[in-house]
Formats: sequence, structure tokens, C-alpha cells
Amino acid sequence: MNYESIRRRALTAFTLIELLVVIAIIGILASMLLPALGSAKKKADLVQCKNGLKQTGVAMQLMVDENDDFFPGPIDIGVPQSYSRSDATRLGYFLAPYLGYPHPGELAVGQTNIMRVLVCNSYYRNALNSSPVALSNIQARAYCLNWGTGSTADAIVPTKPFGYSNPTVTRPMKHSQLSQYASPTDIWAMTDVDQQLCQAPNWAWYPNLSKRPSHEVQYNRLFFDWHVETVKSPPSVVTTLGYSP
Repeated sequence: MNYESIRRRALTAFTLIELLVVIAIIGILASMLLPALGSAKKKADLVQCKNGLKQTGVAMQLMVDENDDFFPGPIDIGVPQSYSRSDATRLGYFLAPYLGYPHPGELAVGQTNIMRVLVCNSYYRNALNSSPVALSNIQARAYCLNWGTGSTADAIVPTKPFGYSNPTVTRPMKHSQLSQYASPTDIWAMTDVDQQLCQAPNWAWYPNLSKRPSHEVQYNRLFFDWHVETVKSPPSVVTTLGYSP
């Protein structure tokens, strides 16, 4: 190896100071980019959640059209992301065929099917810890149906629009009946839910709710004209009822 080749190599090598400067610059860039990436991820989750609710709204309208104007029900107000052929108290049991999932009657006895459209990505990460097994837990719920003004004033409708199955069975309403209370545009049908919004510790699925809102202080809500809005800090539902809606 001659002197000239050694000199060229020395000129092209990084000094320790130069290396530290490069590392510092990379660190600064990373600190600037990470918050932006986190914000983009939250916005993507918000959009995914809204799209899922819009699809659910379309499915509800299709069923209403084929069911003499009646909403699906009677069903629980908590919305599990799974359904089976035998449990007719879940929203998924009624809407599965309209959302591209197998009809409950096509499932094997004991089989549980997951409807990913009923799972908000933020809820999946925060409450279920991204566990595919947890998705089949019937007590895991990211959304809730309108529960009537008996629990929260902003429900507008005095009774549960989708009926109720526990402890007393009540039949669901017809879509056309909503107008006696307000415009369907102003009455929400389905909302994000968490332990801050739904303060009902006696409900069996309460421990499986996210401890904080899926979208910080924002909630996505599907209304009965099937549009979706993002609202901030709606009134909480507070109840000590001992059954599990």
C-alpha cells in the first residue's frame, strides 16, 4: 500500500466529531418526525372508525328496507364485534349478511365469527392490546347503541330504538317513528364508548371498555340519517343497573 492510497483513505473517512454531528442530526430529525407520525396514525384511526360506522349505517338502512321499517332487534346496547348462529341479541347477528359476512345460519354450532368493521383500530390497540384472541370475547365492545333518555339526555329518544333483550324484551322501533321526537339527522344511533362515557361498573362488559376515549376527547357517532359526525365530550351515561345491556 503506497502513501497516496493511505492519504486518500484518510481524507474520505469520518472523524469522530463528524460522526457525532451526523448522529445528533438524525436524533433531531427523529424527534421532529415521531410526533407527526403519531398524529397521522391517530387521524388514520379516526377515519377508519368513521368508515366502519358509515358501512354499518348503510347495512342498517338495507335491513330497515327489508324489515317493514323496523330497526334490528331486540338487541343489547353494547355492540360486540363477534356473532354466532344462536345469539340473536347482538347487532352483528342481524347485520352480518348486509356487511359481506356469512349469515348466522351458515355458521357451525359453537362457531363465533368476527366482524372487523365493528372494531375501531384505536380500541383494538388500547383495550385489546392488538390481541386477535380478545376479538372473540363477547364482552369486548368498542361501540354502543343509543340507550334512550333514561340514561343520558342527549339520546333524545325516550326508549331504546333497537329494543332490548334484558331483563324485559321490548320490540325495536320503526325508523319512521323517530320523527315524533326529532329529525333523524339529530338523533345518534351508535357511538364510540369507553369507561369515561359509560360510567356503569355493574355492566358485565364494563371492564372490557377502553379506560379512555379511543380518539382522545373526540367521539365518532352514527346518526339515524346514516351520516357520521365527530363530536367532543358528549354527556356521560351514569347508571347502577345490575344487568348487562
